[in-house]
Amino acid sequence: MKALIRQLIDFQKANFHPGLYLSLVLFIGVSVGFNFSLGFYDDYIIKGHSPALRWLLVAAFNMFPFVVAALLVYYFKGEKSWVKDTGFWLRAALVFAVSGLSQYWKPFDGLVAGLNGNEYYFASYTFRKADSLVNVLLPVVILYLLFEKEKYKLFYGLRSTHWDWKPYALMFMGMVVVIGLASFFQDLQAYYPRYMRTKGPELATELGISQWWPLLIYEIAYGSDFVSVELFYRGLLVLAFYRYFGNYAVLVMVPSYVFLHFGKPMTEAISSAIGGYVLGIISLNSRNIWGGVVLHVGVAWLMEFYGWLQLVFK
Repeated sequence: MKALIRQLIDFQKANFHPGLYLSLVLFIGVSVGFNFSLGFYDDYIIKGHSPALRWLLVAAFNMFPFVVAALLVYYFKGEKSWVKDTGFWLRAALVFAVSGLSQYWKPFDGLVAGLNGNEYYFASYTFRKADSLVNVLLPVVILYLLFEKEKYKLFYGLRSTHWDWKPYALMFMGMVVVIGLASFFQDLQAYYPRYMRTKGPELATELGISQWWPLLIYEIAYGSDFVSVELFYRGLLVLAFYRYFGNYAVLVMVPSYVFLHFGKPMTEAISSAIGGYVLGIISLNSRNIWGGVVLHVGVAWLMEFYGWLQLVFK
């Protein structure tokens, strides 16, 4: 844990700028307030559009905070080589096109086409959580082969080198307490556990099987989604764009990561700024995202568990 704290302190010493940090905090705060007061993401980006248009809108929506943060780094720190670099804009456009692809391409929909009732509802809901293993991982592999031909061993932090699990275990232990307290927030109680929206309990009763089977199937699919999240935000946005922003790639990533949570409870969106920042620094220093993957999946399951406890003891 000391090594982790030292990483965070050293990062502040080397990169902290009061104007830059304050501007990012203000931008994130205003964006969070605007989105949750108007329901902007849900009502104006997602609802009422064709899948193709929704793909473009989500991609643009996710890219907007990335560009704003990049401009703030440009203004305060003079990191400007990217502005006229066509390679940067091509990478950014393709990367954020991937971020919106799930709105258009549902690779597993064909597998549930012949199902009905609770079977269809549970399968479609569960497969949507596993979609990202295809519509994020596959495009990222293609992007890697296109742009990173000289760095095959890294693969945006997915390399299988040794990583120290102890700091992540200590962070997770701390999150057990923090999330336990946060589970009493009304917005989180209304959102978790996500499993209860899958009709898994009804399906188990209908089929005469143990309630554990649909629960385990869904939670595995749910957890797999966070592998793609870490690969995209800590792998692509931090490690792939390090060449343009150096250590400030972490700061450029954070607002986009917060925007990812705009369809979730506001409490979670606000806290994601801190989590994304810490995990970004760790992935930058280690060139590895597996610790973040394990921690992120663990936290996601923990929120499901606390959500279930809130239901049981209401």
